[in-house]
Amino acid sequence: LGYRNLSSDDIVRMAMIDVTTAHVRGLNQAGYTSLSLDEVIRTRIHRVTPQFIQDLAGVGYRNIPVDDLVRMSIHGATAANIKALQDAGIRGQSVEDVIRFRIHKVTPEFVRALEQRGYRGVPGEDLVKMRIHKVTPEEIDQLKTLGFSGMSVDELVKFRIHRVTPDYIRSMRELGFQSATEDQLVRLRIHKVD
Repeated sequence: LGYRNLSSDDIVRMAMIDVTTAHVRGLNQAGYTSLSLDEVIRTRIHRVTPQFIQDLAGVGYRNIPVDDLVRMSIHGATAANIKALQDAGIRGQSVEDVIRFRIHKVTPEFVRALEQRGYRGVPGEDLVKMRIHKVTPEEIDQLKTLGFSGMSVDELVKFRIHRVTPDYIRSMRELGFQSATEDQLVRLRIHKVD
């Protein structure tokens, strides 16, 4: 299989992590023929199996560098998760995007909930930004009820960054700011008008 002159430490390490000849052969058959011993061990530790690689190829992710395969496995960026995103209309994402989606919990359910509220075709970068700043479909509904419908992704994020929440808007209205605009509410919050 191409691994000659292994030290006793290498052999022990391979045995402890259960690096089998079947695993190495499977990686070779999947196109990964020149992996270092450390790379083979990392694939085994992080469950990058030949089947994992084959499943990713089935949803359009082929010839992925080993480091990226390991990162995908660590973050749960599986073929099933990618397929679910594709079924929700999110296609053509880079490996990095797929990993970021998993890290920040950009799920098919989140995408569908946004679409139901009129946010169709939101770019991947904006979906991540919304999740990082905790923009929720429920809050979008509350903002709409308060007269703030059709806000852009950037406006929704700006509200979250500055903590302009539905409760804050209601409290400002109680103080007499009945027709405060989005920008005015943000400025009020920045200047600590509570």
